[in-house]
Amino acid sequence: MSFSDKVLGFGAFANRGTPFEIDQSLIFDDGDTSYLSRTPSSAGNRKTWTFSAWIKRGLLLYENGYQQIF
Repeated sequence: MSFSDKVLGFGAFANRGTPFEIDQSLIFDDGDTSYLSRTPSSAGNRKTWTFSAWIKRGLLLYENGYQQIF
């Protein structure tokens, strides 16, 4: 399973409104072909996984009753 740079962006977004950096973070740019992938180390359950994220809310935009965060 891989995450496309077109779908997710992770980490410290330099040049994205704040100079704040997060240790051990990463970023995907639209012009790159970078992606994340994982090779399981055993034949256990490959359908259950966990995703964890920090979200820094900035300017809140409301459109059609939905709050946009990216």
